Amino acid sequence: MLLSVAMRRLRRIVALVTEAQASEGSRFSVRVHPLCRRCHLYRACVGKLREGLTYEVVKVRRVAHVCPLLRAKMVVVDVVEAPKVVALTSRVVAEGLVTTFRRPACSYRGQCAYREYCRAEGLEDGEKVVVERVLSRHIECPAGLGIKLASVRRLAAYEA
Repeated sequence: MLLSVAMRRLRRIVALVTEAQASEGSRFSVRVHPLCRRCHLYRACVGKLREGLTYEVVKVRRVAHVCPLLRAKMVVVDVVEAPKVVALTSRVVAEGLVTTFRRPACSYRGQCAYREYCRAEGLEDGEKVVVERVLSRHIECPAGLGIKLASVRRLAAYEA
């Protein structure tokens, strides 16, 4: 399904970030400490965010809370999911394409410059993604796989 990326609106999520991160355009990744899950602020803080993905602050609000774990001021912000560069094995890759993400079936054991893109931390196999930009239509894969690099976002990152 091809639909102009510009025609899609990104879904905003309310979250809490440290004061240092609380500026529009700031990007961060989430790593949830086990104690966070028991905190009364968990759902408002990082409960709606996914580990392994990067988020961008699009609006800073005037409300703040104190994190019981960090003992730091946490500011309420609106964030959107940032694009992620991944390796795709689909034959057809074009901007606006909605495709099912599958990690390449790689058996290569040596050092590979593309391993990070094939692992695609934060994305799950079978998840729908939108190709925002094609970065390379062919890369020299040491395992001989026909891989393309693309900047994608989860389809769930867009409003319905």
